[in-house]
Amino acid sequence: MAAMTTGQWGALYRPEVLSEVYGQDAAVSQIRSFDKSGFRNTYLITGDAGLGKTTLARIIFARMQGFKSTKELGDEFRDVNCGAEASIAEVRLMIESTQYMPPNGARYRTYLLDEAHLMSPAAKSALLKPLEEPPSHVVWALCTNEPEKVIDTVHQRAARINLERVNDEGAMRDLLKSVLEKAGAEFKSRDDRSLALDKVIEIAAGCPRIAVNTMQSVYGHVLDGKRVEDAVVEAIRNQPEVNLQQTVGSLLSALYSKDATKYRESFAAIPERATALATAIWLHDAVVNRTERRVAPIQRGFREHVEKLKPSDEKVMRVASSLYRARLHMAQYAVTERQALAIEAQAFL
Repeated sequence: MAAMTTGQWGALYRPEVLSEVYGQDAAVSQIRSFDKSGFRNTYLITGDAGLGKTTLARIIFARMQGFKSTKELGDEFRDVNCGAEASIAEVRLMIESTQYMPPNGARYRTYLLDEAHLMSPAAKSALLKPLEEPPSHVVWALCTNEPEKVIDTVHQRAARINLERVNDEGAMRDLLKSVLEKAGAEFKSRDDRSLALDKVIEIAAGCPRIAVNTMQSVYGHVLDGKRVEDAVVEAIRNQPEVNLQQTVGSLLSALYSKDATKYRESFAAIPERATALATAIWLHDAVVNRTERRVAPIQRGFREHVEKLKPSDEKVMRVASSLYRARLHMAQYAVTERQALAIEAQAFL
């Protein structure tokens, strides 16, 4: 087997052209259509975390510049994480730079605003005019998993591209095979590789970033001499995002099987994180009230528990509320456990 590659596979083997984007056929088709209909000056790219929003923005910029791949992006490209950097001073400097023509003969100055919903009110206000009337040589791409928090100007002016979870197992398999090939990662046998692919795809629940990160971790443990099954267990333990999904799944499984011991163990394992805690409280309420079909007690108990939690983050409430609605749907229509787990995991992440 090949030695472990240094660095995160997700960053090292990020798609550089549209043909390397798997499972997002609608978005890829939309971007290809711009070749004929014309590119825009503003894009709003939405979807859950880990689906490839910033990757797609880079690919759009490269195509607009006439580059063969995102590797050619240079000084004309600016990538800003709004959660970490978008102070009003930072935004004003960025806006000031738009008055200058692109460097090095590039066609456009391109600006990628990641986590765009986290911009301060002052930063949003400063960006109103540049987004309403961008110079012809300036292109904006705003990426977010909370589009309702993005200013109205963007919704009115931008071409919106929405990314979905990759529910096509074939597409996820192709993605992981491509990454393994680029990394030069080889398992001892085809059976081992096939098993690793199956397990990682199941764990990822349609999220490419989780899939790639998990596969890298699994392969690293296999190189250390572990069997694929044991490597998968270790990979889950070492990834909070995956571990949290598994914990929520265990809670639901215990809930549906009425396994009180397993439920208490899973509840105790929930990290002290706002979104997880809101979810746990909500599920715990359903168990305490013993109501899989009695909707009113779940509603009352949920409100009481959340009021005690007093979450200040609107996202916590939205995540909890979306889970709550999914739970009511399951209670009313009695879907299967497999469907319940799929719905809950997707809503949670």
